[in-house]
Amino acid sequence: EKLGFQKDLNVTDEFRPFRLNELCRGNGGYYLENEGLLYFLEPESGKMLPVCGKPNCSHKDNTCNAWINPMMLTYYQDKIYFINEDGGESCLYTMNPDGTERRKVQTTKMPDRNSTRTFMSTDIPMLYNGKLYYMDDDTLCVAELGKDRKDATVLMKENREATQRESHWKFWADKGNIYAMQQVLTKEGYIDTLYRLYDDKAHELWSSSVLWNLSSNKDISDGKASWYLSDGILYYYVSGGEVWKADLNNNDVNNQSPSLLFKNTDVGMGGSAIFNQKDIFILNDQMEEGPFRRGGKTVSIYDFNGDFQRKIDLSPVYELHKDTVHMELVFADSKALYLLGSRGMANSAQNNLYQVNLESGQLREITDWPHAGTDYQAPEQQHGEIG
Repeated sequence: EKLGFQKDLNVTDEFRPFRLNELCRGNGGYYLENEGLLYFLEPESGKMLPVCGKPNCSHKDNTCNAWINPMMLTYYQDKIYFINEDGGESCLYTMNPDGTERRKVQTTKMPDRNSTRTFMSTDIPMLYNGKLYYMDDDTLCVAELGKDRKDATVLMKENREATQRESHWKFWADKGNIYAMQQVLTKEGYIDTLYRLYDDKAHELWSSSVLWNLSSNKDISDGKASWYLSDGILYYYVSGGEVWKADLNNNDVNNQSPSLLFKNTDVGMGGSAIFNQKDIFILNDQMEEGPFRRGGKTVSIYDFNGDFQRKIDLSPVYELHKDTVHMELVFADSKALYLLGSRGMANSAQNNLYQVNLESGQLREITDWPHAGTDYQAPEQQHGEIG
């Protein structure tokens, strides 16, 4: 990827699978992170290998070249880039596609800064066209690749009000324009606010609070929204199957009234969604108590005009592994949709990766996935994450 950012692989934070939460596209395939280790997936054959050529390596711990445990992962100018945090210090690293010649590029955050951010505050940095966009404590920054945090440009500071219990940031690039979406938890519920980023400032463009008066959906502020930006158009999915559309090209926050693109009725009050450059994919999984979800038997596909295209039946997964309790959307390219199935319980360490051909609907299990072939074990017997 010449510019670094890969919009099709940037699933909204709420729907990033717990057991597969960082991925990017490389030359001839995909890099997928699982429990701290990086793997390369060749999509045509389904072969998947750790990104490590070290002789006699067991690929089990942080001595492996594939150990990166990233907060962000991308592919830029034939190199892998990732951010790793250790003891409160966050640093950007780079390495070759085979895991060799790893080196530190720059520091993005230091510990012990009298932070005003809460435990639930997160950000997903973005490397785009030679610049790194990220949050340093409560400050939104941009830095040239290779420049340390002291040389970063401050674009804005968070307005940390007492009523805000959480703050989550995600960055985006669309045809040369840079955006940042902030999700905050207030006493009214979750609110998403989209900013356009310039060289020296951030400009507010859109807020999900406008939907409170437009939608009859009572779960509009439950924090389970997902979104996608393309050609200056924001597509915004909320629980209950609604997809809203807002034209951001006039750059005026007071004139960004969204319209309902369509409503999928298969999802009830739940559902989750991902996007690629052509389509919108909606899975009919459902919320449980707390952060967990269950089910997911079909995926409905729509184009960006809101027209229904087809439906994918996931029942073969539940027949193959009868203890599957939840399916998660991972990403979709022009040929296939990828999903992760948890067995026994949501977010289980026993899970399986699947590839669905978008033309034929044929489903294939990726048998080289690290957990393929393992049986579900009770939680007290499961192995936790490495490290």
